[in-house]
Amino acid sequence: MRNIHEFLQTDAQRYSDMVDNGQGIDKASHGSRDSKKRVVDAKILVGQDQNIGDAGVAASLVQTYLDHIIKCMFVPESTPQVRSVGFDIIATVMDHGLAHPLKCVPPLIALATDGTNTTTQKRAAGLYQALSSKYRSFIHSRDLEGVRLAYRYQALLTGGEPYVSGYMAVNGPILGGVGKPEAALQLLYGIAQGRASHRYELISGLVRLAECEDYQEDPNCINIGLCRFIVENLSAFDYKSQDEVMYVALRTIRAVAGTGLNLLQMFDREMRQEKGIDTENNEWQLATKASVCIGMLFLLREHLKLVYGFSETRLSSYSVRDSHKYREKQVYWNPGNVKHRTLTWAKYPYAVKPMSSSKCFKEQRARFRRLIGDSISILDDYETSEIMLDNTATVDGESNNISSPDRASITSNVSGGLDPNNDANASFDGEDNGGCRSAGPSPLFARGKWWQQQHQELSEFVEEHTGLQK
Repeated sequence: MRNIHEFLQTDAQRYSDMVDNGQGIDKASHGSRDSKKRVVDAKILVGQDQNIGDAGVAASLVQTYLDHIIKCMFVPESTPQVRSVGFDIIATVMDHGLAHPLKCVPPLIALATDGTNTTTQKRAAGLYQALSSKYRSFIHSRDLEGVRLAYRYQALLTGGEPYVSGYMAVNGPILGGVGKPEAALQLLYGIAQGRASHRYELISGLVRLAECEDYQEDPNCINIGLCRFIVENLSAFDYKSQDEVMYVALRTIRAVAGTGLNLLQMFDREMRQEKGIDTENNEWQLATKASVCIGMLFLLREHLKLVYGFSETRLSSYSVRDSHKYREKQVYWNPGNVKHRTLTWAKYPYAVKPMSSSKCFKEQRARFRRLIGDSISILDDYETSEIMLDNTATVDGESNNISSPDRASITSNVSGGLDPNNDANASFDGEDNGGCRSAGPSPLFARGKWWQQQHQELSEFVEEHTGLQK
């Protein structure tokens, strides 16, 4: 890798000297499109000619080995020195246009999350921002691949620890400091933040990665560590408007109302002790792992409600078609209603540790039923379903059971618990948050007309935007 880097530097310096001296590129040696025959010099092929750069050897070399170089940077055996040389090669490639810029996107996103090396982090961020400005129409097509690589890179930096945090500390340690936690992927979100269409696409892609919707067809899509990494990033992004938070809430509720309901119905068969059920088989284990991811998305939504002061009624009124109404309304991060500034997983343990036995799998299914089941009322008649379940459930649980002590224990602990010194129903930001009040753990929506309407509006919005861009 050092040899390749030195060759690219020498080649770049030679071109710079030619430009400074007013010399041009020899088209005969470079190969003109109009020439029917090309004369190939053997000295160029073995690197013994001073015009080697004119023959496009540097570009060919990079295009042949760039994928291998990037792979070497992120394998467990790589060292900081190897990654540093690899990053220098990527920077040189971008500066001189020696390869397609899309190849450089995933490693730049990953390196921009390196809080241990601020120099590399800033350089990677600057290069990615430059690519985003220059190739806005297509450069973000590999952002999600960059998110996966960022997760792998963070795992390397932690020395193989099973827990990979989605946060980068600001003003002290995450749980002990006083500042707002910064998301590891804040650069990626910050670039997308200014354009609604790009922002929606990124948020939707992140939620899809965490949802594991296709776990039955593709078991490898279930990665609890990656899901937790994404959820923690979504909880810590620097949101500016109500539209941003409300759209995250909408996407997460779609995941819970879709995959989550299917899992809940499956787990209810175990609770009813139906005959012929083998909870030890691979299908049930995959479903249990997927339930961990869906539960984290649900808890993310509850956490955002608390720290941004949104009520369930307010979130349920959000529509993608009317999202412009919320883009000019600011939101403010206010963790005064919770004990911790970040999501914690003490009462949802399998978000941070593997399920190593049948007992663990069974316990997770029971937790999922308590967390989700007590919040959903599945109506038999879809056509007559209500837009939203009543948010004023009775304390004794006869209405929607949202006051279930098991579920309340999980949701309150994940957001750090309610602070007894603060009024849980206080409005944080007044009209800036639309007069929202923190309503605590809340019911989910029934599947029916409301959900079909939201799905239709989202599809129409995307189609309209795509048509406008064309």
